[in-house]
Amino acid sequence: MFKKIVAAITITIFVFFAGGCEDIHINEKELQESNIENNQSNILISEELGLSFIQPESWINNEYIEINVNGPFIDTFPLYGSIKVLFIPKEIMDKMREMEKGKNNTQLYELQFDEEYMNLVKSHKQFIHFNIYKKDILGEKSIKSLSNFENNVLLGEKDNLIYYLSYPSKDHIKNLSEESKRMYEGLYEEINSIINSIKILNINAKV
Repeated sequence: MFKKIVAAITITIFVFFAGGCEDIHINEKELQESNIENNQSNILISEELGLSFIQPESWINNEYIEINVNGPFIDTFPLYGSIKVLFIPKEIMDKMREMEKGKNNTQLYELQFDEEYMNLVKSHKQFIHFNIYKKDILGEKSIKSLSNFENNVLLGEKDNLIYYLSYPSKDHIKNLSEESKRMYEGLYEEINSIINSIKILNINAKV
């Protein structure tokens, strides 16, 4: 059903999901290699991870949202794959923009290895993780110990996979600016609507 409503628009969300913002440094090859699809109904689908969800309107063209897709992993670890959504505090984004200003593509590439710049990247705040685990390897392991998050919502199971949405408490944003706190809290309030929109799909990769 969902495949019918997904337009053939493929996007990469490894760095900034900003809908064409000038600060995105994603080349055409990366755009072609993405395994997430997006359509005008704001549905994001990862066929390889067997998951779809509706992104809130506040995510559209939001340069402060970063989405990283990982997996699938075919190994002996419990995690099969994940979609990690992070929040970039405004004060961090402003500093990154200042460092990027006036640089050509080569300089921008070199910038990612700069220690100060990397420390800014590490300052991005965890928001939500869609974590998919291998049921036969997971066993009795604690989901909280694997996700390192306070909140872990079981979304369902399919075949040998177990799906969770995990997210932290809001305590870890106490050192942010007041403006960034308000932005984060606005996103945080939408978690339940995201959970309610999630669909587990037939996977197109062998588990």
